Amino acid sequence: MARARHALEEPVDAAFCAPAVPVGVWAGWRLHERLDQRALYRAVYGILVVTAAKLLWDELAGYIRA
Repeated sequence: MARARHALEEPVDAAFCAPAVPVGVWAGWRLHERLDQRALYRAVYGILVVTAAKLLWDELAGYIRA
């Protein structure tokens, strides 16, 4: 069972994670400069197709079982 979160915990969690934002932006810029744009788009579209197929499969399997 999930425990109740206090209202003060979420801002503290956000403040704790905030230093990771500039690191992520910097890493994204570095990767963007190094990766071939065509290969990157192919990889992203491939991941999207696989994800869409999985979601459709799960939905159709739910209709078949019901």
